[in-house]
Parts: sequence; structure tokens; C-alpha cells
Amino acid sequence: MEFKKCKGGCGALINRNGMCTDCQLCKSSRSPALLAVNYNLNDALSFDAFQGDFGYGDEHTFENKIVTARKDYDCHNCDMAIAKGEKHRVMKEKAGGEMNTYRWCGLCCVAMILDDRDGGCGFDHRANG
Repeated sequence: MEFKKCKGGCGALINRNGMCTDCQLCKSSRSPALLAVNYNLNDALSFDAFQGDFGYGDEHTFENKIVTARKDYDCHNCDMAIAKGEKHRVMKEKAGGEMNTYRWCGLCCVAMILDDRDGGCGFDHRANG
């Protein structure tokens, strides 16, 4: 899967509209300079999206994989739409006696990969809250 990275000075991953939301160059020009980069989304599977959360202590993951969306969803991290046909990460987990399904969009998966590689905080930076 191909994602684009802003070359306007911030290096952030761009949103689905092709614009970087972090860099003043992109905010003002409406035509950002982009660099195509290929990532294997399977590399995001080892990232612990809930690291540092308190948890119940009884968490059990039943499924953790990269899938193709059969319908539209929202990303658990950034709230962006996951469009039908888009590759994304899905994790099904039982915690506190409840089954939960979490989905992360491709850009959040790339942020997971980059954070695993360099210890950054891009995944948290993309968070909706």
C-alpha cells in the first residue's frame, strides 16, 4: 500500500485529501510536495496501541490482522473514515468480560510502524482526543 509523506518541512503523513495538517507550507499552498513511500501494514501488528492504559489484567486478543474493509468504518485512533476496500488493522479483544473490536486506518498503521522503528509518538499525535 502506498502512502504519501509531506516534504513541506514537517514530514507528517498526509490526510486523505492530500494535505498535511501539521505544516504551514501545506496549510497555505493547497498543493503540498509529496514523497511516495511503501509500507507493509503487517509490520503494524506488533505495535501495542493500548500501551500505558490501565487495563483489567484479563485481556485476551482473539484476532489481530490486516484486512480489507467490506464496508465503511471509523478509525479507533483518529476518527477518520476507513473506506470500503481500504486495508486496515482490526483487533478483537475480550477485556473486563466484554468483547471489543478495534479498527485502525492505514495512516495510523503507518504511524504505528514508524513509532516502533524510531520510538516516536506519531500514533499518539494522530489521536482524536
